[in-house]
Amino acid sequence: MGLPVTVYRSTDVGAPQLDGTVGAWLNVIQKCLVDGYGTKTALGWSRAFYDVTTGRVIYRNNTSDGGSGGVVSFSAELDNVTSTSKSLVIQCAKDAGGIDSLSFSLPSLYRLCNTSGLAWELIGTSRGFYIIQHNTSNSNLNTSFVTSQWTIFIGDIISYFNNDDGIFTMVSGSAINSNTTSTEHTYSIGGTFSTNATLYNVDGTSSKLLYSIPAWTWMYTGYISSTNTFDPVGLNATVVLTPALLTLSINTKDVNGINSYESQVSPSIRGVVSGLYSSPMGCYDNDTSYPREVSFDGSLYSRVRGDAAANLWINIESWNYA
Repeated sequence: MGLPVTVYRSTDVGAPQLDGTVGAWLNVIQKCLVDGYGTKTALGWSRAFYDVTTGRVIYRNNTSDGGSGGVVSFSAELDNVTSTSKSLVIQCAKDAGGIDSLSFSLPSLYRLCNTSGLAWELIGTSRGFYIIQHNTSNSNLNTSFVTSQWTIFIGDIISYFNNDDGIFTMVSGSAINSNTTSTEHTYSIGGTFSTNATLYNVDGTSSKLLYSIPAWTWMYTGYISSTNTFDPVGLNATVVLTPALLTLSINTKDVNGINSYESQVSPSIRGVVSGLYSSPMGCYDNDTSYPREVSFDGSLYSRVRGDAAANLWINIESWNYA
């Protein structure tokens, strides 16, 4: 079913603001997922667990809207919520029994919070969302290689398989194969040419594999912003966007030794990332302001900001879950 998308931005009336600390980010997340602010209602997630001392918190997506019930944990590096040089620690799991008890967890990721990233967006539904920190040292769509600019997806993918029990995940740029403390920009969607997500098996068993979106590289020339300036609006061009397909690398075998092309538990093509699309050419990398919103085939999309994001778009109207 289609779920309406809500876009939250730091420029909204009454929006909570960042100050470079993890604590400020935790407040933003709480407002967007649970409390709402100003005239905007929350996405409808629930706060499953919260530690008032450390600020650690776990949220669950909305099962009444068809959500998996998956959870995401947010905390501060070293539990320091007041420093302007610590990271927001993100970890997803199928479930949680307490603030420090995740089951079927996925590798964690650090995202740097500092005074160079003071603007934010959160775009999503009751089942998944993009959390975005904006580099505020400039307003260019092409941000070069900065750690203060990052975009991560958290939530349910749109699976091609009925009753898929492993759809809750985190989608990043570079692959996260184990818990990582790196704050490199390459782990952001649009921070490098790869986009990855680890998914547990369709049948809900404990085996998991790394799925990737086919590389965007062939679509445009590297990180060079001057070559990624196509303007479909100005040229009145018809552009067809492609969903971000999640696939396994060739010759991958499932936990039973069956090739993924024949596997029913770890199929080679799993589904798509909710709301994420690519255009066949790099667009608007010469823009000196964001957001850049464009209508394609009757739906509105916002271009992802980053150094390798010129053809990446997020649907900001509706995500159609099966």
